[in-house]
Amino acid sequence: MANADVISAVSETLEARLTAALSTLGNPPPTAQLHDLVTDVPTDPPTVTLFLYQLLRISRCATGRGRRASSTATS
Repeated sequence: MANADVISAVSETLEARLTAALSTLGNPPPTAQLHDLVTDVPTDPPTVTLFLYQLLRISRCATGRGRRASSTATS
């Protein structure tokens, strides 16, 4: 699993590349911004927000959904 430094570096790279790609659109051009969406997103200049979150895989056993028994019984 990636550590926080790697995730931060990837996030900053994504933000910079998107801002560069948007630089040819409009005056002033839109920007990309990492944002936690807790506060309002600025709209001047137009902004593409990047909201990154972590997905966790929960095992079936932890949720009480163990493996199903086979529907065909063997003797």
